[in-house]
Amino acid sequence: MTTTADQARERIAQVFRYLRDLNIHRNPAKRLIQDQPWRLSLDDLPDHSSIQRVTVDTARDGDEDGQATQPTYLLKVDRPRLSKPPTPPEGLLDWLERGWDDPLAELRVRPSRNEMTAQGDAVIAAFEDSTQRVALLDGWKPRRTQWAENERPARQAMGVFEELYELRGRIDREGEAVELMIGDGLLDWPRADGKIHHPILLQRVELQFEPDGPS
Repeated sequence: MTTTADQARERIAQVFRYLRDLNIHRNPAKRLIQDQPWRLSLDDLPDHSSIQRVTVDTARDGDEDGQATQPTYLLKVDRPRLSKPPTPPEGLLDWLERGWDDPLAELRVRPSRNEMTAQGDAVIAAFEDSTQRVALLDGWKPRRTQWAENERPARQAMGVFEELYELRGRIDREGEAVELMIGDGLLDWPRADGKIHHPILLQRVELQFEPDGPS
């Protein structure tokens, strides 16, 4: 019994369909965006000068001759410059809890602490026992609060920079298993077999590191 060309093609098609279904079974498509190994929402990026985005309107702008110009990037994150907080007055630093120099953390003061007398006995000293300490805090705290408010976007931008830098290393190590994509058009579809909440328009992008910035 001979095999015709149509039968041969059908058998080959069956093999490819089997391999396709096997791959879908072993590697099911992600239905929920939170199930992806990594994600970053552009809408959640901090408002800081070190983060630059190319919007759709910007990408459509043309040059002086009316020709469309191609942007060189969709998202660019420079390493932001960070500043130090105002130095606490002498006599106040030992009363500040850890994190006083972190603009993302709330300023906390120890209500009391143990001190030693001249005879070596331990006594409990309350922060408010000294009107001088209270006055020092009242004078320094507003400056620290203003610094933290101004510094917070820079620290958040640094977090994005470090996250992307770490992601670049992962892509270099696992380039054959992962790829970076930008998504748009969120599909939110409750189904009997499971909810779908995932972008439907996907485009592969590259993550490049420029050491001169660094960015």
